[in-house]
Amino acid sequence: MITDIECQQVWQEISNYIEGDLDAELRSRVERHLNECRPCAAVLEGAQNVIRLVGEKRAFQVPVGFSERLYQRVAAEIAEEERRIVESVDTTRNHGRK
Repeated sequence: MITDIECQQVWQEISNYIEGDLDAELRSRVERHLNECRPCAAVLEGAQNVIRLVGEKRAFQVPVGFSERLYQRVAAEIAEEERRIVESVDTTRNHGRK
């Protein structure tokens, strides 16, 4: 099932989601998306881990370029997931026409 909220919107709302600053309707949409989208669930888990590490004062220096590489990897994962979804929808539609 394709959710009614895009991955990029979920990313923009991750910190608000974690802090409980979303209205009930948007929170519900984000939760449905997170339940169905493995890459976005991984982004949430990563953000929660960073918050936990910083909160424990165990913050550390990351290598130069780490953030960019992480962003590219997450973007690639999301693009692949979206490609699989579109392929699945196309296959289902084409199967029904035979």
